[in-house]
Amino acid sequence: MPRIARLIGVLLCFTLFDHARGVPDIQTLFATGDANTQGGCYSSLATLNTYLGEARDMLSAAQTALAEWEDNINYQELLMAYMGISFSKFGPGGVMTNDGELKFETVETRISNVASFLNGVTLSDPNGGDYTPHLWCSTQCGQSFEWDSSAFDSQGQPLEIPDTDPKEYYSISQAYGNLKTKSNRPFWLPDLNGYIFFEGTKSYPVNEDTNQPWTNMCAPPNAYAYTSKESALPRIPSLSSSVFGKNIFLCPKSFDSTGFHGVASLSNANYPTPGTKKALDHFAPRSATLYHELFHLTVPDGDSPDSFMEIAEMIFASVKGSASQKKQVVQNPESYVYFSLACWFYQNAPAGMNPVTFIPPFGYPEMAS
Repeated sequence: MPRIARLIGVLLCFTLFDHARGVPDIQTLFATGDANTQGGCYSSLATLNTYLGEARDMLSAAQTALAEWEDNINYQELLMAYMGISFSKFGPGGVMTNDGELKFETVETRISNVASFLNGVTLSDPNGGDYTPHLWCSTQCGQSFEWDSSAFDSQGQPLEIPDTDPKEYYSISQAYGNLKTKSNRPFWLPDLNGYIFFEGTKSYPVNEDTNQPWTNMCAPPNAYAYTSKESALPRIPSLSSSVFGKNIFLCPKSFDSTGFHGVASLSNANYPTPGTKKALDHFAPRSATLYHELFHLTVPDGDSPDSFMEIAEMIFASVKGSASQKKQVVQNPESYVYFSLACWFYQNAPAGMNPVTFIPPFGYPEMAS
């Protein structure tokens, strides 16, 4: 498809929901639960709708950059710095390399996927049916089990082993051992009547505060948020198992200002001064966590690894990395967060101030060209 046609499609998708700002809201896009839902988001709906609005603002900024990069060296530099896109010519009439064009198509597709979802286009479950993803806001939404615990079926009942007297039951390991890894553990989600297999990490085997194994989905490295995989078939054909698509978990840290993505909002992010040694990640709002997860939610499983979270590492991989690293950059959700955020700051300089751009090698703000 010609580039101009793709860009028109991307911008049209955004325009459709921008004319009705705030619609669809968070409760339309996600199953958020009510006041009685364990781990639901009922008490955080106002905050989440604010996050959603800012996600749309960041997405719009990125879409503008995709539409105008050919004659804007600032957008070209941001595409190079955060997306690993290479150019054979910078400046007016800019030209991408063949590899840069391929990566640009990936960027267009992923941004378009998020735009479509925010416009209300329904996601699909593994069977191809329409699926509204769940959004949870606390670890109370699920219960951790050991692999040798009895497995539940799609009705939440222990799974009996046929022809046993007294009755015996399949363990989770017997039923879902095909999904077992060295670092994951099963969680039962009552809202789904199904299991999600939380991927932990060997780097954080225990909670340092309790010296006990982590038993919730907000364990490192997912202390801020986590997007689960789609449901998978068990190894026992007769097992009645639930079918569901991806879902998002927002952890308590995604609602506070103590760390990563800690600025209260885009409007509270003091406009950066050119030349200061404060990288772009210092200006990231709390809403950036939800925005990040949308790029996990809207691509195929296994195609959005969190390869780079530190901004300096991401920029190095984008500009000087190997071919493999640059491929990881365009799959990496946080790349889209920083690219979008850098575009937003460039486009939203306060009256009387020169716009800034966050450029290599460290992502510090400099006066835009």
